[in-house]
Amino acid sequence: MIDYYVSIGQKSIFLRPVNYQGFARKKFSHSKAEYQTWIENYQKALKYIFDLNFSESKQITEFGFEVAVKRIFYPHYNSHVDLRSPNPAVRDYLVINYDGKIYPSDEARMLSRIKHIDLAMGNILTGIDKKSVSDFNWNQMNDVHEDCIHCAYKPFCGIDTIDDLSRYNRTDLPKHETYFCKSHMSVFDFIFSKLKQSDPTTLFNIQGHLTGDFSMKPMMTEWLYD
Repeated sequence: MIDYYVSIGQKSIFLRPVNYQGFARKKFSHSKAEYQTWIENYQKALKYIFDLNFSESKQITEFGFEVAVKRIFYPHYNSHVDLRSPNPAVRDYLVINYDGKIYPSDEARMLSRIKHIDLAMGNILTGIDKKSVSDFNWNQMNDVHEDCIHCAYKPFCGIDTIDDLSRYNRTDLPKHETYFCKSHMSVFDFIFSKLKQSDPTTLFNIQGHLTGDFSMKPMMTEWLYD
């Protein structure tokens, strides 16, 4: 799959697990808790991309990894809402459904569509329900969460209330037990372990994902490989 995207000149790819908020959960119900399988395959794919980028003239970035490293090295990088905290709903983005209902995100709309939970926060005729927005947004900050405040990755991470509601029907489950937390902690663990190893291939890819420039290989690369 990665080879194909490279062959057609694609510059970026976004590898993601099954979206458990929508209709896909019916066909892939086993994906509810299979974060370990996802992480293992995701890291294998990253290693393949890294090796490919390092050895070939054509490079491709993986968007999820790009977001994670930018969150670490660029403290004010907030363009991807999954790793934003605070992440207030219905402020700088919202979704309007065909029936006029207003949702905090497309994932929230999807949960309503499958009749799991209605997270509508008003409609275009009567306006925004400010109380619903306020109640929801209290759960959108890792700065006040009793688990997150002790986590070394808190400055880089976020909270996905909608994913928690989708998988567990609650928002008060200890964060380290949630799919969102486990999967993102694994990504941050992966990044920092590679930084510690100072592997030239990984450093080259981190630089490329941060800057979009794959033209310069880390110093002493040839010496390290010899």
